[in-house]
Amino acid sequence: MPATSEAAIKRKMDNRLSKKDMGREMKIAELGGTALAITYGQPLSQEDRMQRLGYLYDLMYPSRTYFVSSGKPKLTEAERKERSRKAARERYREKKKAFGLDVNDRASTGTRQSYSPWYRLWAGAKVRATNKNLPFDIELSDVCELVVDLEVCPVLGIPFNWKNPVMSYDSPTLDRMVPELGYVKGNVAVISLRANMIKTNATSQEVGKVYSWMKKNGL
Repeated sequence: MPATSEAAIKRKMDNRLSKKDMGREMKIAELGGTALAITYGQPLSQEDRMQRLGYLYDLMYPSRTYFVSSGKPKLTEAERKERSRKAARERYREKKKAFGLDVNDRASTGTRQSYSPWYRLWAGAKVRATNKNLPFDIELSDVCELVVDLEVCPVLGIPFNWKNPVMSYDSPTLDRMVPELGYVKGNVAVISLRANMIKTNATSQEVGKVYSWMKKNGL
């Protein structure tokens, strides 16, 4: 490449960098800092440019510290916590979508308390299936379809308590209708813990005999 072309390219790059330096110094002056006089076509060195960039960030974000290598602002502890909370909120929004809920509805079943138990139903069943070596092919969306319009236990008719983190008789549980088939599509139902304890792994005939015996003895 001819020397004149190399010089022209360098001159063009210097002009471009010097314009950026001028813009940065104007911003520094607007923020009340001490600006440098930059001559068009005579940009600052890379080291000086990084120092001036750090100075500008100090004026813009007084509470932050910076990565020396890049000059980019380093988040404060409060900002890191807020970023973590924002990421958590986004994960919950994704769960709502998986459950088929309105992500903007916080007044009904879209609240965190109401749908997090649905995830616990699914996750708990997955753990039990692994521990007992049972088939498992249900997804979160399958659990959603089972409970989205379910307000009471279909067996005992008692209202479900979705908000209590401690298991109680009115807590929803994921039941295997035929226990040996595992947690597979079409073989699971959401019933209360009370109903699940009564059913356990008994057949309808066995439950009927227990009912007859209890009725006979006035229980």
